[in-house]
Amino acid sequence: MIKATTILLVVLFMGCYDSFDMPLPDRNNPSTTITITELKRLYSGTVHDIESDITIKGRVTSSDREANFHRTFTIEQGGAGVEVVAGIYDIHRIYPIGCTVIIKLKGLSISEGFGVIQIGVHSETSSGYDLDYLGS
Repeated sequence: MIKATTILLVVLFMGCYDSFDMPLPDRNNPSTTITITELKRLYSGTVHDIESDITIKGRVTSSDREANFHRTFTIEQGGAGVEVVAGIYDIHRIYPIGCTVIIKLKGLSISEGFGVIQIGVHSETSSGYDLDYLGS
């Protein structure tokens, strides 16, 4: 739970930028950037806890402004997308449509819900859902 809260805070404080220069990789802590298409191919259809340093990047393509995305947002890259189960309100103010978001997936879980690949926190077994909000 502490990891999920830390990750959520990092994502919140990073905000959103229209452009981003990828930092040089840390030799002591290498991270692999993969496309969303590759992520979907690796984990589609299964609940999976991500333990390796994997990073994805995409542009925000949804808005909760009209209340059609409840505490989640989607990012897309090259025609493939994922839903980020953020668990925060007014996401459209933090991540407006079109901004670029980079997400480090280590410590998170990935699942497929309602035909959409989702990223969040592995939920308790009694909840009935595979994933829980990052803020939980």
